[in-house]
Formats: sequence, C-alpha cells, structure tokens
Amino acid sequence: YTTNYTTTTNYTNCRYLSFLADIKPQTDSTNGKVQYNLTPEIMLAVYRTYPAVKKKHDDYVPSRMTESDFWTRFFQSHYYSAHTTSRTEDVFFECAKYDDKEWVRDLAKIVNDPMLFLSNIYEEPPFSVAKQTVSKAGSNHMHATMIRRFNQHSQNILKAQSRSEQDRLYEEMIAKNPDNLTNGTPAPQLPEPKSKRARLLEKLVYSDLESSTSTNTSALNLQQKDRYLAGPPTHNTVEPTPPHQLEALKQELALSLSTWKPSFDDVQNPVQAHKTLQMMSGKCREGRQSEPDTNGLVEELPLELRGELSAVYSSGGELLRHFWSCFPPRTPQLISKLHTLHATLAKYHQNTLRPFQDKAVRDYSYRSGVLDHLVHMFHTANTKYENWKARYGGR
Repeated sequence: YTTNYTTTTNYTNCRYLSFLADIKPQTDSTNGKVQYNLTPEIMLAVYRTYPAVKKKHDDYVPSRMTESDFWTRFFQSHYYSAHTTSRTEDVFFECAKYDDKEWVRDLAKIVNDPMLFLSNIYEEPPFSVAKQTVSKAGSNHMHATMIRRFNQHSQNILKAQSRSEQDRLYEEMIAKNPDNLTNGTPAPQLPEPKSKRARLLEKLVYSDLESSTSTNTSALNLQQKDRYLAGPPTHNTVEPTPPHQLEALKQELALSLSTWKPSFDDVQNPVQAHKTLQMMSGKCREGRQSEPDTNGLVEELPLELRGELSAVYSSGGELLRHFWSCFPPRTPQLISKLHTLHATLAKYHQNTLRPFQDKAVRDYSYRSGVLDHLVHMFHTANTKYENWKARYGGR
C-alpha cells in the first residue's frame, strides 16, 4: 500500500461507517416536510452497506417513485425500525428478509476459531448464567431483534470494506497493465491460514525477550552417509577357536591351578606396610613427633579394655545418631529433644569418656589418644549445637 492511498482509504471508510451521522434531517416550516442532506458519498455508502437497497433502487426509481420519495422512505424505515410494523406495502419490507437470509449464509461460512471461542475459557460452563441469559432473551424479543440488527449492520460494514479493497486491487491492476483486461473481478490472493501451533507460538513467544546471542555452528559435511550411519566395518582377522580346542584349554587351565603353589617370599614386610600407612595418614602425621617409638609394632589392646572400648563407642554413637536426627529442628518437639540430647552428650562425655581415658593411661599405660576419634565427634556435635543456638537463640 502506498501512503497517499492508505490515508484516502481510511478517510473514506470512516465516512462509510458514519454515514448516518452525516444525515441531518431538517423540517420545513411551511408544510412540515422533513428534508435530508443526501450526498453521492452517502448514497454510495448505503449501497455498499445494504446491497438490497441498491436492488430496490434499480427496481423502483424512476419507474414507480421519485428519487426523493425513495430515500425518504428508506431513512424513515431505517430510523423507525421497519420490523415493528406489519405493512406489507412498504418498499423495504422485503429488505429485512433479504438481510436475514444473508445473515444465515454468512453464519454458515464462519469457521469456529478455537483461539477466539470464549466459552472454552471455563472448564465447566456456567449453567446458572446461561439459563438466566436465555430466559431474559426469550422474555424480551425486541432486545434480541435489536442486537441481531446491530450484528447484521456490523457484518455489512465489514463486507463493504472488503469489497472496496477488491475494487482497489482491481484498479491498481488496470493502472499497471491497461491493455490486459480480464473478464470479471479477479479473486484476491488471500493469505494461507496459520496452523494452530504457529498461532500459539505467536501468543507465547516474544521476540524482544529472546536471547540475541547466536551460536556459530559449522555444518557437518558427509561424503559417505552410509558409512557415517552404519559405522566403520569391522576387520576381524582372528579366526574363531574350534570347540574341541576350547575343551582342551579348559582342562589345561584346571591342571595348572591344581598344581600352582603361591610364593610369599616377595610380598611386602608387614612392618614396612604399617609404617607406610602411618606416613600417609594425616592424623598420624600430625602426632608423629609426639608419639613414642614403637618400632612399627601395632599396639594391641587387652581383651578387657577392648570390650569396654566397644561399649563406649556403641553407646556414644547411638547418642550421636539421635542428636543428628534432630536437625533441622523445625518443630517444638524436635527442639526439646535437641536440648535434652545435648545435655545427655555433655554428661556422657564427663562421666564416661574421661574416666575411660584415665583408666587406659593409668592401668594399661596406653596414651589418651585411644578415644580421639569419638571425642572429635562429640566436639563436632557440640559446635553444631552452639552455632544453631547463636543463630536462632535456642527458640
């Protein structure tokens, strides 16, 4: 579209839509007749909006009535709703029937668009609202008829606008090639309807919100497509072993295993292996300078002390398990249980762990580090409790 033509067309269409507003009837003071300000533009707008009026004009003017009588009767019937009277002698009595038939044909051509069907908004139709609407429309036929006439008028305006668009296209085609004229009006090239997926993407995807960064990719150039899909051929040069040879190999392997005697002369010395483990352990490396020289011999606890150590570890681990199960303390019950377990851990550390360490040093001459791991777990639990109490105030 050119700029000049767009401006003119928009102005003309606005005049079509408001042709009733441009008509200002005036009453003659001498004989009381009503005069209408009628222009060729208004007449053209009426013809395009109401094709039945154009047909009536050709049939009645000037053979049966004059031009002024025809337009006077038209505007009177248009303003005063001709459907309210039952006069069959009215010139425009059949126009209403013609408009009804056109309305039915237009409704049959309409394709229900799921994107514009407002009833699908609700999962269940509002029965109560629907019943009230039907009852009101049936009780007042005049309102329903008025709404139908408004819809017909709007539909006629849209059809007139589409016809004017077709005329413009035809005039442009003649202006470009005046020698090549076609018989009739050419059918306009309508755009193909978009698929439902494309329309959904238009409503959901916003180009201004998309990422502007583009990824540079290189196309894969395949010279041998079959080889790419199937993979390289396998070149198996090893011949399969016959079944009788497999049985012989099995018997030979069984005989070798039955006569095999392992030699332990070349294995690692246990003392050297223990020293290596001590050097690799971070805990042993930290206390290596303070520990007495044991010549690499592992200290072996007596049976009585070993049983007590197992009982201490078992009971202490059970208390720690219940303590850590309280985190995160989100309920009043868990908070109360957490306070109780913290006090129990403190008593257990004071009444059980320390006496056991003193007993191991005093009676068995073992250093106090025999419970370092368990003591470290108790300190970790106490640190966790203090941090939680400092953050939440014990609630």
